[in-house]
Amino acid sequence: MKHFSLPLILLTGSVLVGSIVGYTTRGRGEKARLNTLFNPVIPRTWDSLAMADTELPLATARAAPHRLPARYYYARPGRLTYQTYPVSRPAASPLATSSGCGSRCPK
Repeated sequence: MKHFSLPLILLTGSVLVGSIVGYTTRGRGEKARLNTLFNPVIPRTWDSLAMADTELPLATARAAPHRLPARYYYARPGRLTYQTYPVSRPAASPLATSSGCGSRCPK
């Protein structure tokens, strides 16, 4: 039984040291990650000149369409296109949670 004690002590010590080092260095990485802001690069899709080029010639000049400028298009706030539902407890049955969704009208 004595020949197992040294490897067991070394294994326990290395796990303990590894967990302490991992715990103490984890906080710095998360704080640095939370301090950086997420700024995605979103390409511009509304181009006034390109929109004018896609139109066909009209039969009468009186019926010329009015195109919105790109400045107006990008000044509009975004619209939410989804609806959230309440989160159920893990102990709740799937039948109980889905019955509430069926009684609501979609929005």
